[in-house]
Amino acid sequence: MPRKALTLAALLAALTLGANDGNAQSYPTRQGRIVVGFPAGSSADILGRIYAQQLSDLLKQQFIVENRPGASGNLAAEQVARAEPDGYTLVVASVANTISANVLSNLKYSMTDDLAPVAAMASAPNVLAVSPSLGASNVSGFIKLAKAKPGEIQYGSPGVGSAPHLAGELFNMMAGTKLMHIPYQGVPQSLTDLLGGRIPAVFGTAPTLAGYAKDGRVTLLAVTSAKRTALLPDVPTLDEAGLKGFDTAIWYGIFAPKGTPLAVRQILADALVKANASPEVGKALFANGADPLSITLDDLGAFVRADLAKWKAVVEAAQIQQR
Repeated sequence: MPRKALTLAALLAALTLGANDGNAQSYPTRQGRIVVGFPAGSSADILGRIYAQQLSDLLKQQFIVENRPGASGNLAAEQVARAEPDGYTLVVASVANTISANVLSNLKYSMTDDLAPVAAMASAPNVLAVSPSLGASNVSGFIKLAKAKPGEIQYGSPGVGSAPHLAGELFNMMAGTKLMHIPYQGVPQSLTDLLGGRIPAVFGTAPTLAGYAKDGRVTLLAVTSAKRTALLPDVPTLDEAGLKGFDTAIWYGIFAPKGTPLAVRQILADALVKANASPEVGKALFANGADPLSITLDDLGAFVRADLAKWKAVVEAAQIQQR
């Protein structure tokens, strides 16, 4: 390319960068929206609304939540991946998206190629809960029972390819057990069968199971997160129970369309980090069985790539067929 053309290209690039910087300095100047891929009242929706309010307060522009449920959160992610990359359309993505990338063959977007990380919001563990009639009071006892009866001890989940399903498959891999997966139409159905003694175990949500544990109707063996959760401080992690490195916490984060200026994403990330440090957010998360998750813009992309790789290994080892 001639030197004159190179000089012109460099000038145009500088002007474009300067324009983007100028826009970023005044961002936000209008209402933004956070698209949530699950119905109103879901965990993702509740968290989305908590952080939408925080962004509204901190950035002095309203951020609203728009529900676009379907395909385990992937319809929302696809919509935002195709949106204008200006920082005014964001999506709540989660572990459901990184799992889907490995179990669904017809996704029309890529977490790494079409979305840009902003910041993590929160994480919530599942809990390995068993029926008291099983006779297991801790993880080691549960593993011993499972190894003595390979393929006989069942665990329920809200469906094939769900986070609780894959938590059980990872448990099998790391513990050397052969728990039998029983898929249900949703969480309530699996809990009904656990409480009714029709299945001996589930990987379920902490707030719900905590209530049943108080009544002595279930035994909580361990949480699936890397650290104990504030909601159940006396329940150990699976890592503490001997499965080193076990972590299938349900994480949630904010993402923007690919191409959203870094300076804009940084403004959003800084606001989310500030929100996570506030007692108000901590109290709201605690009430919903979640804990603040400190993964900032610089590290969230690497976190997502590692999560994608982890679930690929689990899906392949469990021979879960793509659909």
